[in-house]
Amino acid sequence: AAFAAIALAAGIATLTIAARGQVRTWQNSETLFLHAARVAGPNHMAQTYLAKYYYDLGNYDAAFSRAEEALRIRAENPFAHDVLGMVHMQRGNPEAALAQFQMAAAIHEGDVRAPALQRLAVAHQALGNYAAAEGLYRESIEQAGAGGAVPDESFAGLLQVLTATDRAEDALRIAPDFIALRPESGELRMEAGNAAVRDGDSKLAELYFREALEISPKLVS
Repeated sequence: AAFAAIALAAGIATLTIAARGQVRTWQNSETLFLHAARVAGPNHMAQTYLAKYYYDLGNYDAAFSRAEEALRIRAENPFAHDVLGMVHMQRGNPEAALAQFQMAAAIHEGDVRAPALQRLAVAHQALGNYAAAEGLYRESIEQAGAGGAVPDESFAGLLQVLTATDRAEDALRIAPDFIALRPESGELRMEAGNAAVRDGDSKLAELYFREALEISPKLVS
């Protein structure tokens, strides 16, 4: 939602003044946002959306470069910090990612606050900082009470942390509530199954794993 808002802001000004002939030249999102970046000049929003676009394509070098350019134009751009952090995570550098996510979380407000906290939690978890990760996952989930959207990964991440810190019983106690909130999530059932394995309940583990694979067969691909 956050990046969609950036796209809208960057794209509307261009689309509303475009002639019909120009529209034909925008064959894909990359062409559109490169055009928007050229027309708008130094525009941190256009650069940020290009960074996210390239990240989604798996072109991490281009994503990193565009995010850095966005921050050069405007230093207080939390979404550009997010992209840099995500690239660092993909490159196996959670410590560098953590620094970027911390800068982003310090700026993010409103309905994008919960995803920012979730990304921070993932970086801490990757570094083995389970206490910090647990606190951030819980804070991310609590954002729902303040009107913020809770990422599915926050629920799954909390179950992972509890299981990894020998509290599988606690994970199994809260898993049904999470699954009730996200009934379409195979990942949550997979994490509940992992907790059941750790807790020594093979029958419950099999039940969760079967449900997970029925919903998301690609979990084992």
